[in-house]
Amino acid sequence: MEPNHSTVKAALAERAIRHIKQRIYRYFAQNKTLDWIQVLPEILEGINKAKSRVHGMRPIDVNFDNAQEVWKKVYGDVFSDKKTTPKLKKGDYVRMSLGKGVFEKGYIPNWGDEILQVEKVKRHVHPIRYKVQDDKGEKFKGSFYGEELARVRKDADTEYRIEKVVRKKKRPDGTYDLLVKFIGYPEREWIHETQLV
Repeated sequence: MEPNHSTVKAALAERAIRHIKQRIYRYFAQNKTLDWIQVLPEILEGINKAKSRVHGMRPIDVNFDNAQEVWKKVYGDVFSDKKTTPKLKKGDYVRMSLGKGVFEKGYIPNWGDEILQVEKVKRHVHPIRYKVQDDKGEKFKGSFYGEELARVRKDADTEYRIEKVVRKKKRPDGTYDLLVKFIGYPEREWIHETQLV
């Protein structure tokens, strides 16, 4: 499975790391030492022999024979008969969610300006993910959740915001072509001045 290029964190790994750190720091406090190398095997053995609140078993007792049972206790039966239908289909036009930082304002738009196209729907993974490409056919790395994409309409009437006009070039008929940089798009593009709104 490929990694997702999103802001979603690895919660299970982070939780496991936190659990180990809690035990190590408890050891530091009780023994007034910062030497943890010698005691690490004992700490890990203690974690592996302690009953988990999540699935009710000791990690040392989980094996290939009961892994499916543990999975169902933790995640439920995600592969049950109820089929999830994809929100998007191949060929749909979408905008990508902008990851907001902690101090960014809520009134700033949540969606990027670049209009992308769904190139592939990955139904075999749960939750369903989507591969996208730009209008030149260049594919984005990774895959995206449905919540990270918003379906949009793209046609001849679609308007694009212009970041700046880079150059003007006069035509023989006296009108101008403009080299513009669209917001959210990396390339510059020539348009006729009548296309400028």
